[in-house]
Amino acid sequence: MNRPVWAFYAGYYRGLWGRLAGAVALAVAQSVALLPVGLLVRAIFDEALPAGEGRALLLWGGAMFGLFALEAAAQIGARTLALHVTKIAVRRLRYDLLAHSYRLGRGVYTGADVGQLHTRLVQDTERVDVFSNEVVAKLLPGAATVVGLSAVLLYLNAELFAALAAVIPALLWLSRTLGRRVRQHTQRFNLAFEGYSRNVLLMLQALDAIHLRGGEAAELARQARTLDEVRGSSERMAWLSAVYGISQGTIMAVATLLILVLGGQAVAAGRMTLGDLLAFWVTVGLMRSYVNNVIGAVPIVITGAVSLGTLQGLLHTAERAPYAGTRRLDFAGHLAFEGVAFGYGETLLFDGVDLEVRPGQTTAIVGPNGAGKSTLAYLAVGFYRPARGRVLAEGVPLDELDLAHLRRQIGVVMQDPFILPGTVAENIAFGDEALGDVEAAARAATADEFIRALPEGYQTVVGEQGVRLSGGQRQRLALARALLARPRLLILDEPTNHLDQEAIARFLANLRTLPEKPGILLISHNRGITAQADVTYRLEARRLVPDTPELAALTATAV
Repeated sequence: MNRPVWAFYAGYYRGLWGRLAGAVALAVAQSVALLPVGLLVRAIFDEALPAGEGRALLLWGGAMFGLFALEAAAQIGARTLALHVTKIAVRRLRYDLLAHSYRLGRGVYTGADVGQLHTRLVQDTERVDVFSNEVVAKLLPGAATVVGLSAVLLYLNAELFAALAAVIPALLWLSRTLGRRVRQHTQRFNLAFEGYSRNVLLMLQALDAIHLRGGEAAELARQARTLDEVRGSSERMAWLSAVYGISQGTIMAVATLLILVLGGQAVAAGRMTLGDLLAFWVTVGLMRSYVNNVIGAVPIVITGAVSLGTLQGLLHTAERAPYAGTRRLDFAGHLAFEGVAFGYGETLLFDGVDLEVRPGQTTAIVGPNGAGKSTLAYLAVGFYRPARGRVLAEGVPLDELDLAHLRRQIGVVMQDPFILPGTVAENIAFGDEALGDVEAAARAATADEFIRALPEGYQTVVGEQGVRLSGGQRQRLALARALLARPRLLILDEPTNHLDQEAIARFLANLRTLPEKPGILLISHNRGITAQADVTYRLEARRLVPDTPELAALTATAV
């Protein structure tokens, strides 16, 4: 992991360095508790046993037991603090990612792979969580303990320590070589898993369409190819990780055997005592368990580092929301377009559009499907920024405004409204923490009658995307949601997609009885609906032009 990514990661521990230092201090205490063990072993075999001092043996054995108990307590304390700190850091990272997702412009999501974004926000943050635990709770304490025990080994016998140190270059070479391969295959696995995640999400969203086309076999074959990619990349990554751990462990085992042989020769030659050899052997055994912890953590750290780099890139996505103003105003319902031009890519959908929506007035926009009428609604609420011209609310350009505050004063119902898999009441109250008067909003949206006829009324669970409701019922819930905050302007995009003209007429009549009487921007290709508007515009030749009664009469029968 490169330095900028480490700096990015360290930033999430702001204010936690004291507790992190406490975890490290406990890890050091853990290693310190083990330092005298080798010396006690030497004393037992060189002094207590030869002299037959059973009391000293019990005393030193009890001391060793106390040291291991102290080491266990320090280990538990270090792990507890480390987990507490890392969970806070990961929670901060996840919060920043979610907050950043809200700040991104709509253009990012319309051009992005949503399944891939979902995988990164969920799977990659989970890998970073595991990675953090490995680094703080295992890698750092393990490394501190290895350093401490190495000092004891050097004190016990410099010659044997030199033999042990001779394996370090092999360990470093293996770590560098296999570590690089593990990192490469981890990246390939992550990409394959993202593809699998996207396919599963698509399958769940498109089950009806797949069944209706009888496409189960073809889709299953496509899924099988993705599963083969996941299996292959996962197998290679896991195999390399296993080879890495086994190779490192084998090198350490060979080093331990070498110490036994060389130490045995030294004892036979009288250059060291049996107690010296056993003390060195026991200390190496203690150190080996910590070395194995460090070795085992490395593949997980590599995987987490790859995910951390991916998330850092996601947080530095260049495209932001098109507006970043901070001014708040009390919106009365006056909205205006001045010379607005906009298009997706180089081709303009419209150019030089002028539009004025007055408070309390119903303004309609008509035009054929695909002409860009919905895009005008997106521009009105600041989802997109015009290529030329500007949009104003109460005469103030959107550039200056806090759009979240403005949008809370505008109700919007798009062609295909989003429905939560919760209850009817939760759907109406979605996005409004104050909840408001849910039933009053439902009555205004002509939804109260059908809601009360449901098995549990307002507490009826509607299912995924409102599958237990009809299209018209879903549309009425969306209308109630839009009315809950008592908006000053209501934008309705193709309401006749799920509601007939009579239902819309009832709804519009209800709106006129509300105390706040919101203005309405009505977007539709159906002139039977727009005929109820005070002012009507027609989207024609990339411009909005006033709709004349003669043209309306001529085309009404064609709709």
